[in-house]
Amino acid sequence: MFVLGMDIGYSNLKLAFGDAAEGMPFTVNLPALAAPASMVASTLFSDGGADGNEDGVRVLVNDEPWVAGLSPSAVQRHSRELHEGYVGSPSWTALAHAGMALAGKNKIDLLVVGLPVHHFEEKGHRDRLRTLLKGSHQVSGKRQVEVERVEVVPQPIGAVLDAMQWYSDPAQLEEETILTLDPGYFSTDWAMIQPGLRYAKESSGSSLNAMSRLIETARTKMADDFGMAPSQTQVEDAIRQGRKHLRVFSDTVDLAPYLEKAALSVAAQSLTELRTSIRHVDRAITYLLLSGGGAATYKAAAEEVFPKSEVLISKDPTLANARGFWNFHMALAEEPVK
Repeated sequence: MFVLGMDIGYSNLKLAFGDAAEGMPFTVNLPALAAPASMVASTLFSDGGADGNEDGVRVLVNDEPWVAGLSPSAVQRHSRELHEGYVGSPSWTALAHAGMALAGKNKIDLLVVGLPVHHFEEKGHRDRLRTLLKGSHQVSGKRQVEVERVEVVPQPIGAVLDAMQWYSDPAQLEEETILTLDPGYFSTDWAMIQPGLRYAKESSGSSLNAMSRLIETARTKMADDFGMAPSQTQVEDAIRQGRKHLRVFSDTVDLAPYLEKAALSVAAQSLTELRTSIRHVDRAITYLLLSGGGAATYKAAAEEVFPKSEVLISKDPTLANARGFWNFHMALAEEPVK
């Protein structure tokens, strides 16, 4: 069975794919920006177009050529979509088609995706996502991909399924209460996992105090000190690439202190919302599992708000959900493919 775990975020497109029998998936992480090919800077392309390398993935959206997986600086006159209607938009569709294309198969037996917790709780959102992804997709001029089955899970669950593969004592994880936190670009999602890996929807939720707001706050603090700040795109790219310094005029700015200061307010706000939403929980939270590109940034605030919980972060937390989505096929092993 060929499985694709796909995490289409506002900042990154994360993929984990491969045959279930092989045990470990291949992974891909690209910027989550897509635009009509006509708006992409021509200097990116050699010999007529992108081909799935660092220049992006050329796909079709409603018979129109698009390029997905681009850095924001590569796109002219195209704004990123940061709104509740993102799923199903042309940009989102381009990223979905890129994910299907990069998986390298014309038939995907199982595609697993996640939804923010507040959307997952609405059946209409789950059904719409399945409808959008299941079936035949013309991902490029001569490439058609058939998706046989689609499963939708709460976004933060992926990190738990991922942790079951790398934590030293996975049996212990199954026996304890886990609070998983996914600081994304547009929203910060959390989910409570009770013993037996049971999803507690009443103790799960979302906050808009996310990485986009944290970056905005960090930029404001830089502008206070230097009179100007790098753009939102420059800061985001630096975080994605693991760069520690940025230039402001002739000054070299250490990024970490500004992100840490911003996290004290933005991350603390979302964690306060989280703590309020789970105030009725009468059991100890043994593990606090952080995932996503903002995992390291939120770590200090998380340890302060939940001082008695053990904080867990994988070696590559940005890909945690995608790897976990791929692992979801294990839970379906006894079921017939629909």
